[in-house]
Parts: sequence; C-alpha cells; structure tokens
Amino acid sequence: FAVAGIAAMFLSVALPQSHPWSDPNLNPADLPHSVIWANIWIGLFHLLPAYPMDGGRILRAVFGRSMDPLRATRRAVSIGRGFGIAFILAGWWNMPQTTWFFVVGVLLFIAAQMEDRSAVFHSVLETVHLEDIMLTDFATLSPADTLEDALDKAVHSLQDDFPVIRSGDMVGVVSRQKILQTLRTEGNGYVQAVMNRIFEVAQKSESLSSAFRKLSANNLSIIPVVENQQLIGIVTLQNLMHSMALLAETRKLRKAALES
Repeated sequence: FAVAGIAAMFLSVALPQSHPWSDPNLNPADLPHSVIWANIWIGLFHLLPAYPMDGGRILRAVFGRSMDPLRATRRAVSIGRGFGIAFILAGWWNMPQTTWFFVVGVLLFIAAQMEDRSAVFHSVLETVHLEDIMLTDFATLSPADTLEDALDKAVHSLQDDFPVIRSGDMVGVVSRQKILQTLRTEGNGYVQAVMNRIFEVAQKSESLSSAFRKLSANNLSIIPVVENQQLIGIVTLQNLMHSMALLAETRKLRKAALES
C-alpha cells in the first residue's frame, strides 16, 4: 500500500496534464487519474477507526493504555462492527448504485467478528495450564522395542506420537507415521534408530499459549510434561482441540452451578 501510494504521487507529478485533483471519481479512460484516486480512497478507508483496519489498530493501541489487551481489542472490534453495519445499511439504502458500500460493510463486519474470536481464543490460551488438558493415560515405547512391536502398541492406542523411555528417563519421541514409513521402506528395526532425540519439555504450570509457541517454533507434534524431571503427561496437537472443547464445557457447567 505504501509503495503504491508513493508511486501514485510520482504519477501525479510526472503527468500534470491528467489533472488528478480535479475529479475524485474513477475513470477507466484515464488510468493515471484512476490509480491516484483509487490509492487515495484506499488510504482513507484504511484510516477508518474500524478494527481490523489500520485506523482501528491505532485505536486499539490507544485503548490499550488504560485497559488490558483483550478489553482493548474487543472495544475496538465493537467499533469496527458498528462501521460494518453502517456501511451495510448505506449500501442497502441506495442499491444498486452503492453496492460496493454493502460489500465492504459485510467484509468489515466478518473481519471484526474473526478478530474478536481470535482475541478471545488467545486470551483463553493464556489462562489454561497444561495440567488442565494434558494426557495422563498414555502409552510409551522403549528404545529397544522393535518397530513391529511399536506398531502393535500403536494399533491399540489412540496416540499418534509416543514418548520413548529408558530407565525412567525420556530419551526421544517417535510418531506412528515414522514407524509405518520406516517399516515400508527399510523393514523391521529398533525404535532407537528412528526416534527423534530433539524435543521440548514443559512444566505442568505452563500456559497453553507457551505450549503452542514451542510446538510451532520447533515444528513439533508432541510436548512431554514433566515434574521433578519425571514424565507426568503429554500434550499433542491431536488432543489439544478435543481437550479445549471439553474444558470449555466443564467451565460452563461449573459457572452455571455457582450461579444457581
């Protein structure tokens, strides 16, 4: 947007015969004139204090000086929804001449709704601890297990990823997919030959947001949860969404019980 705006300003200087400031309407017959005014209108639109537009993000930053990030975002989002509804009504009032007002309003309203849900979701991630959603009943493998034995265990488990334990210490992780792939291409072998020795661990008091960052930063699919250097649970991408949904329902039931 910034590059296009600068280019448009250069065009307005380089082509004075086009008289870009004389008429704010777009004219397909005069491309330089249309490019200049299109960028001006886009720039003004971005300056609207309607989140998630740039003006709305500035407004959220202002709100953030006096309130927590979630409240600041939700207040900016509510203003963005208001602008979206206003654009929808303006477009509906004088259809079809102002159809683009209606379309912009719908897109703005949807974008505001998505930002609101995203803000709430990230806020929840900060308040949920790994001990709330970690799997405590899980299968483990030994480095000395053969891949065929490991696959047999995987068949009787819902896990896609397995901690590898030697003498009570975790020494690696291996996925069901890796076991299958190696069996198909190289035949039977041992888990220690295919396990991933690079992995992250987390404490049970860490937030779910912290776990997400570790998973995404290192392209992992499992995080072991430890306490006093002992494995007490695992968090996998597979169980995260399922556990989050159950946790949300549990909190709703507890809240309803307290209110009654």
